[in-house]
Amino acid sequence: MHLLSELTACTRTLTIILILLESLSASPFCSPWVDPAVIYLGSPYTKQTLAFFRVSGYELPTEKRAGEVRLAKNTKISQLEIRLDRYTLETMPEHMVQGLVFDSVTLQYKETSTTMQKPLSKELVAKFFRALDGLHMSALYLDNLSIPGLERGTLWGKKTGKLLDLDTRKYATKASLPSIHTKKITIQHMSDASITEVLSCFNADMSLNVLGIYIRNAPELTTLRCLDSFNPKGGISVLSVDNTANLASIDCALLSSNKVRDVFQLQRTNRKLYLSPEMLQAITSKHWKTLVLPLEIWECVAKRTNESFVVDDLTIDCDCVKNFDALWNIKYRAKQSVKRLTLTIPPKNTSKPTSNKSLKEILTMIDSCFVDVEEVELDFVIREIRGFETRSICVEPRLPKLKCLLSTQAFGCLYVFNPTRSILWIAPNAYSDWASGKLNDEMKTVSASQILFIYGPTRTPFLPATYATKNPSCFKCNKTVDDFNGLDEKSKPKYLGIFCNSGHMACITCIRLLPLEKWGTDDTHSCPICNTGVAVSLSSTLTIEKNNNRISRFVVLWLLIK
Repeated sequence: MHLLSELTACTRTLTIILILLESLSASPFCSPWVDPAVIYLGSPYTKQTLAFFRVSGYELPTEKRAGEVRLAKNTKISQLEIRLDRYTLETMPEHMVQGLVFDSVTLQYKETSTTMQKPLSKELVAKFFRALDGLHMSALYLDNLSIPGLERGTLWGKKTGKLLDLDTRKYATKASLPSIHTKKITIQHMSDASITEVLSCFNADMSLNVLGIYIRNAPELTTLRCLDSFNPKGGISVLSVDNTANLASIDCALLSSNKVRDVFQLQRTNRKLYLSPEMLQAITSKHWKTLVLPLEIWECVAKRTNESFVVDDLTIDCDCVKNFDALWNIKYRAKQSVKRLTLTIPPKNTSKPTSNKSLKEILTMIDSCFVDVEEVELDFVIREIRGFETRSICVEPRLPKLKCLLSTQAFGCLYVFNPTRSILWIAPNAYSDWASGKLNDEMKTVSASQILFIYGPTRTPFLPATYATKNPSCFKCNKTVDDFNGLDEKSKPKYLGIFCNSGHMACITCIRLLPLEKWGTDDTHSCPICNTGVAVSLSSTLTIEKNNNRISRFVVLWLLIK
């Protein structure tokens, strides 16, 4: 009896434990482990949302809590592709879970024998955006969303979409449209009319002010007025158009109303474009961060602009012209202010013509047409560079602000060396070898072999003057070379800077203490002793120091003194 009572008590205890475990498992605090960093969205439309994405081959991450299936807000799907040809108006849900986040979303329509019987309609596209109102993604790709049966007009004898007769007023108010949140919209393989209709299906959230529109590989595109149906209130940061063989006009409200803030890129158009006075005014009336134009458009800009406008990064694309040398025939009314200039022409191994201009001719042309140029990139081979093992180039007296010259197809990067505006950096223990003239022959030989002088003969800057003192003092702290050499290695300045051909010197410690506005600016400063122009920054290509064998060597390299 005693044993039976014990068994009964154990059974009762186990029953209570099982009841407690069952009740706890129903609690949200004891559901299967869920990453607390993941946000899940509850919605009455979860089931149809999951079914919608399964049609395109995706299973969205979910969790089940208290009997409810919820979707992860951030799906962690890197490149989501929605095949609209797999849906109809009947199978596209009216509502789906809103606020989902993707890395990128591609909407595409692939023509098959089946889809030919049910062509894409604007209604289907609009229904998709309505169902997923508030969709978040880094990039939205609209690929081959061709809507058949739209009116077509003509532009200079060429067929276009119906947008020449487009009444943009009906697109001015879009408050009732669904919104998407994205930084980038890329449009591919679409006509003017199809772009017009698709972009009129949604609003883009402009709160971040970073939206860019990219049109790629659109041979049916004839004008940019198709973008007028989009009309974002805050404008866009980037408008980029590439590989549009039949584009005839760039007229659009985004450009004419200065709603493209930072970047306008126009490449591989392969035909003569029309530039209206309104577009000319739009291009030349603002400061661009990046501007990429075909040569023929740039020629119109240069010939018809009386005042200089500022471009941080200008690319002149000569890929589609018959003769790259036409760049030399442009008559500029005003020099344009450009910080970085890129010239692109086809390489010699293509059927398109290239240029036989020398590097001197190219740099002379740039100097005569532009101001403030700090960097030049030549996207073609320069014959003078072949076989010349150098990383330094001297362009004085041209292009006084130029810092580097790049070629993506040849020599990489050349640093610009300006003898009259550079500092010679000498290690204190190597100063006497320089001042005595011991390194003169080496300096001449190295300069001739490692610095490419574009204008005039080879020059050897900073040879010691015959009257130079052998133990000068820093013009700031008044310590002499001997004083510096008497210090221990930790206290000794690494370099002494020779400011001018007269040999006036300051230690790097004192140079760092000079007012910051004297360094890293575009203005030439003067030696405090003789008023000779000196370097504009702490960068140089000339250094003298002892090697591991305690032998002083003159070296040409690009050195940033910190």
